[in-house]
Amino acid sequence: CVSTPYVCVIQHDRTFMRPSPITEIVHTMIQYKHKVKYVGLSMRSNYANRDIFTGKYGRSAGDTLGDMVLRPESLKLDGSVYGPHGIGLQIMMNAAKSKKLRENFENSIKTYRGTTQYLSHVEWEETQENNLLVKEMEEQTEDTTCILSNKDNKDEKKNKPNKQQLSLTPTLFWYDNTHICETSHYRDYIFNPTYKMVARGGFVEDKLSPVITKSVERLGLRDGHDKFGCYIVDDHSGLFFTGHLDGGSYIDKEEKEKLYGSPV
Repeated sequence: CVSTPYVCVIQHDRTFMRPSPITEIVHTMIQYKHKVKYVGLSMRSNYANRDIFTGKYGRSAGDTLGDMVLRPESLKLDGSVYGPHGIGLQIMMNAAKSKKLRENFENSIKTYRGTTQYLSHVEWEETQENNLLVKEMEEQTEDTTCILSNKDNKDEKKNKPNKQQLSLTPTLFWYDNTHICETSHYRDYIFNPTYKMVARGGFVEDKLSPVITKSVERLGLRDGHDKFGCYIVDDHSGLFFTGHLDGGSYIDKEEKEKLYGSPV
């Protein structure tokens, strides 16, 4: 029996591809307790979730979804780990055993850079920077002391570690892929027999996703989604956090040593 307020669900054939902000996601869910109830770690098929949604429901609905994206302060993290300049690509490239797989990772980034999900985030970042610049200019005076102080502040900012803002994009699909969820949301709502959505022990993704869609159709995108509070986390690197393990290609330790030699 789960006794913790949050649970991380990991399927047996899924793995983390790179560092993933599990602790920070939980902190964010606590901060947005009544809004964010499920956060999925992205995989290859949903890392550009906004574009998938727009392609299915149209541009107007896609714009509304874009307005619902959350960018919590608690998910402003180390830019050397997350984002376009993070270590994710290096880790995944080092782990890749084939040239084809490494090319797939690189192509994933190139494809992502052309998505609305990425471009809208870049636009948001530019707006934030411009707003900050305007604020600093408004605070400036001709007083020499203030000017020198402002220069010192700029130098201080340059020396500060780079931060990457991660975002939470709403999804109408409850992925069984690796995710974090409120335990009470599972126990008291999703599996509650009163609502007849998912039988305990049933295949949640298959049963619940159509229910979320019907909720949105009945109540509208914002209100229909709020009942379930599902989001996908994105660090805007163009890489996904989780991958699929192929059991069919598994080889045991003895066979591996025959192929690749004993570890040094």
